[in-house]
Amino acid sequence: MTWRRGRGWTLALLMAVGVFGMARGAGAAAIILDNYRDQKISVALYYYDTSEGSWCCQGWWGVDAGGERTITVPHDPGERIYYYVQAGGKVVHKRSEGWSRQHVVDDAFKYYEHDGCPDGTNYRAVYFNGSKKATGKSWRLKIN
Repeated sequence: MTWRRGRGWTLALLMAVGVFGMARGAGAAAIILDNYRDQKISVALYYYDTSEGSWCCQGWWGVDAGGERTITVPHDPGERIYYYVQAGGKVVHKRSEGWSRQHVVDDAFKYYEHDGCPDGTNYRAVYFNGSKKATGKSWRLKIN
């Protein structure tokens, strides 16, 4: 079959874009939260949600002292994951070179970049640390 510009070329291009879009939309990341602290922590994440095609800010996942928790989010493995960790109402990590300023509340929340953080208790802006590289299919956060 000879490819010429025109309908055949356009069809091939649309098929390639469709396959790429499906592959990107199917991404997910298993996130392992390791808590090495002697108190319970709460974790909020900022990740690229492949199912919505938008950045998502979501919290809170609790991890008991000395515990581990695995969650799965529909995340593009080619993007960084940003995290905010608190214990006893205080942040337990320093701001890194890669960071993102987001809003959080003390209540459970989930919002997309175009929506903004919902109202809730103790609405505030905080700095999420950025992972140092793209996540791949899994990602581990060790909290000391």
